[in-house]
Amino acid sequence: MARFFTLGILVGLSCVASLSPSAFAQPPAASYPGPAPEAAGYNPYAAPALGGYGEYCPPGMPPAGVYAETPEETVWFSRVDPLRKRYRSFDGWFIRTEYLNWDYDRPGDVLLGSRVLSVRNPRRPFPVYDDQIPPTDLGDAFVPFLDEMRLDDASGVRGTIGIPLTFGSFEASVFGFGKKEETVGFFDTEIWDPILNEVRPLFTGTSTLENGLVSNNIFLYNDGFEATFTSQFYGAEANVFVDGSQTNYFFFKPFVGFRYFNLEENLFQTGRFVPDPDLMQPTVTSEIDSRSKNRIYAPQIGLRMQFESRWVSFAFDPKFALGANDYFNRVRTNDLRGLGDPEVVTTDGATQITPVIDLGFTGKLHVTQHLSLTAGYNFLWLGGITRPQNNIYYNDNGPLPTPPGVVVETKKGDMKFQGISVGAELNF
Repeated sequence: MARFFTLGILVGLSCVASLSPSAFAQPPAASYPGPAPEAAGYNPYAAPALGGYGEYCPPGMPPAGVYAETPEETVWFSRVDPLRKRYRSFDGWFIRTEYLNWDYDRPGDVLLGSRVLSVRNPRRPFPVYDDQIPPTDLGDAFVPFLDEMRLDDASGVRGTIGIPLTFGSFEASVFGFGKKEETVGFFDTEIWDPILNEVRPLFTGTSTLENGLVSNNIFLYNDGFEATFTSQFYGAEANVFVDGSQTNYFFFKPFVGFRYFNLEENLFQTGRFVPDPDLMQPTVTSEIDSRSKNRIYAPQIGLRMQFESRWVSFAFDPKFALGANDYFNRVRTNDLRGLGDPEVVTTDGATQITPVIDLGFTGKLHVTQHLSLTAGYNFLWLGGITRPQNNIYYNDNGPLPTPPGVVVETKKGDMKFQGISVGAELNF
């Protein structure tokens, strides 16, 4: 027992001796790569150089090992890559919000009916007669129209986010407009005839073909007529910009992307006819409801031409796309010729190629390093669009029990949008 106790004392004394100042007066026996111990600034306890080996480990430090360089990883985002950092960074990102005020293409000079036999311009009053023999003069009538309808000053918003990349940038935006609604009404029931020098009854009427042929068939309304047109437009896009050529102030950035549009429009016509009170018959309200929906999916290309300075910047973004328009049209009639007429619904839909041209101009005033005020103008052209006022086939195949012949007939054309934007941009 005494021998083990004596041995423990000797081991303890040797450890204490190893911790004495004299024990650290010289570097460890193991040699390190690098300068000689007498070189200026040499630290014998510094970590070994990359690829070196260390045999000495000060108390509390991990064992020395081999230090080797790791392969460099691909970095997509510039400055700070948020996908590789433990704490996300938004350095170089931007967010822009804008108020939009755009004008839509008006419905056009559209007659809400067919041509009328022997009448050159059915928009102007012409005499009408009943179908009795001999015919009775009922007064004058005209076919309503949309010539004066405008779809101006539609209000909307647009939001855009931008992310810098090592080779350019990525931008995505969404926009939407509130429902734009316009109504035209015709409520005059009398008209002065200067030739006959008398006041004559005035009717509004829906003229139709008969079995596909021009006729003088017309459904009359003596208590007013209204046509309400609604339009709603929204969409989104995403683009990748590539840094191109540049000078001191001018930058040219080609880009590719994808965009989506949704255009939904409706034309709802109502005409009222009040029978002779002596007949004790109810008022007839005739309805023609036409709806169209265009959904466009299109890849696009473009070129951003940009001027940058300390206080202001300007950008012109022409974009060209060729995509698919998935359209759907519907026409519904109810009580068209009288209370006995059933509700008739006809539909049509298909997918076709649609071209898109978008010209955008944006100016910025840099208020601070992180805040800019923006203003811009956009011109947007969509080809191969169907609209509700053009998709109605005004026809009649005969009296009851033959159902009304006012059905859907898809027609295609182009549509333009243009307007201004104002907003603010926040740079991180």
